[in-house]
Amino acid sequence: DSTINFALPENICGEKIVGTEDGIFENSEFTYDIQNLTIPDSYTFIGNDCFVQLSSLQTVTIGNGIKVIPYSAFSDKANLRSVKLGTSVEEIGDSAFLGDSNLKSIILPNSLKKIGENAFQQTGITNYTLGENVTKIGIDSIGYTNLSIPWENYRTVRLPKVIINGYTDAVKNYAKKNGFTFNDLSKNKPITTKYNFNILILREVMLTLTVILMLRIHHWFKSIYLRKLS
Repeated sequence: DSTINFALPENICGEKIVGTEDGIFENSEFTYDIQNLTIPDSYTFIGNDCFVQLSSLQTVTIGNGIKVIPYSAFSDKANLRSVKLGTSVEEIGDSAFLGDSNLKSIILPNSLKKIGENAFQQTGITNYTLGENVTKIGIDSIGYTNLSIPWENYRTVRLPKVIINGYTDAVKNYAKKNGFTFNDLSKNKPITTKYNFNILILREVMLTLTVILMLRIHHWFKSIYLRKLS
């Protein structure tokens, strides 16, 4: 069914489509039917609040051309269970996945640099792995939820047992500041030179060359000694 499984068009009337405007599904007749959404690789941007009306959304596949997941793009999707991000995503905007309570896991690409405020607040994710390029994590973006309090509208509450895996100081500092478990993945990286040449391989090469040189020196001295004897 094309309304249940919906892919954004790559061209209309022969014109190539490279992105969407804000709120493109507003007042659409079939927004409640779409469960599986695909954004093609040809798209380079998507608008703010563009999928707010897709309340039945369960899976999202985002193409490799998208660099920014904008403000509130997929917020308040109680049925959303699966999100596949493209390999070019550099920024996840404020409240991008806010309120997606059934979203239990997500694979974040190594291209990611910035996560906005409240980006993953009220999701079901408790274990995050952030890549080597993350430089900024917004307030309450990871590891928080909202609770309704009788005498207040709501209160932001830190979730227990949240694990954050990462490489950069920005990730480490966020985890430490908010009391989350942090696993430093940089400690498991092989030591490399600036030319990305593994030090262990270099050591093996140097050892081999040293052995060859010593053998040649030994052979040279031996030939001189035999020459003198003769």
